[in-house]
Parts: sequence; C-alpha cells; structure tokens
Amino acid sequence: MSENPSTNSLFPIQGEQFPKSEKLCNVRIINQLFAIRKSEFVYPFKIVYLREQKEIASKPPQILISVSKRNFKKAVTRNRIKRQIREIYRKNRKDIFTEQTFVPHYLAIIFIAKKQESFGFMEDRLCKVLRRISQKS
Repeated sequence: MSENPSTNSLFPIQGEQFPKSEKLCNVRIINQLFAIRKSEFVYPFKIVYLREQKEIASKPPQILISVSKRNFKKAVTRNRIKRQIREIYRKNRKDIFTEQTFVPHYLAIIFIAKKQESFGFMEDRLCKVLRRISQKS
C-alpha cells in the first residue's frame, strides 16, 4: 500500500473521523488537566490544555467537550452544541494541528456562552483559539 503524500502524519488513518481514541475519558488525566490550568479564552470557548513533557506529539490530542448545565437546562440543547463543536473540531483539526505546530496531548473545550450561537460564529471562534494554542511553543 502506498500512502498519500498529502496526508498529515498526526491524522494518517482516521481522516475526518472522530474515533474513541481521541476522546478524553480518563478521570486521572482530566483532574490533572484542570489542576495545571493552562488555558486560552476566545468567547464563547475556553480551552484548557496539557502537554506532557516526556512525549513528542505524534498522535492527535484527546479532547473533552463540556457545556454547562447551568446555562442550558435541556439536554437536547447541550447535546446539539456538543455535536456542533465535535463537527467543527473534526473538520478543521488537520488545518490547525500540523507537524510544525505545538500539539497539546489533551484538550478540554468548554462552551461558556449563556445562549446558543450560530454554527459559523462558533466555527470561526473555535478555529481562532485552537490556532492560538498551536502557535505556542
């Protein structure tokens, strides 16, 4: 089998899928992520990230998506926002995280707005904050 030379080495097989291996579920890592508190903020997103020193980022980051129950009472609304955030991340991650950029090992994407925003606005802002993180060294 020959590999397509245009593919990014961080996302060689999955393409635009969002497999279980990219979802952050480990409670110990989640606690560590929020204890260290490296974060970036661009309304309506707060991104908390962690990069382990011992490893070089050779795989895509694991992400956690959170929408406040306080601001969105109905689970239907929270789930819709989380689906939109997953879709935005999945479509744009190849453009944001490349071999030449800083790739955190773990990301928590927290939606902090009090009302539901449009998909285009959310896409623009999430890409902006993720690019800001990827420019860090």
